[in-house]
Amino acid sequence: MSNTFFMHYLNYLDHESEQIVRHVHMRLAEEGLLKSTLCGMQDRSVDAFVSLVLRSGTLPYLLMDGKQLVGFAWYDAFAAKSCFGHVVFFKDAWGRARQYGKQVYRQLLSYSDGMGFLFDCVMGLTPVNNPLAWKGAIACGASKIGVIPKALFDAESGESMDAVLTVATRKIIGAEA
Repeated sequence: MSNTFFMHYLNYLDHESEQIVRHVHMRLAEEGLLKSTLCGMQDRSVDAFVSLVLRSGTLPYLLMDGKQLVGFAWYDAFAAKSCFGHVVFFKDAWGRARQYGKQVYRQLLSYSDGMGFLFDCVMGLTPVNNPLAWKGAIACGASKIGVIPKALFDAESGESMDAVLTVATRKIIGAEA
């Protein structure tokens, strides 16, 4: 596993963060990853993406290996000590995505403050027709909870679709203290 992998937080109030997210959008578009990453969004423009990930109540991160940008993640829908994660790795990192994904879970689930861990559970809701993504989450240590009928919306088809629910906890990924 790379010992230079880290998650770089982007502050939604920082103007530089907006320029970085615009670059991420451009790269997602160039690599043909926008549709699978933003399947529920009718408007997949750069401005819509910036508004989605850079707002109060969202934690956006660059996924880095040294100085190389290998992916992007954002977390939202916080409830108690759980959240939903949205993670995408760029194509040149796909061969190492399992190692990086394990680190993403470990880092996020290790964050703490004076009251203990910030997160006990990271959930993912992925279209059932995107097995590369949901099987990837499982390969990184998450558990498949099941399929939820009509849980996601496909903006392109205008239809709701089934989604796989995956969950990672410290116990599930083997990082329990």
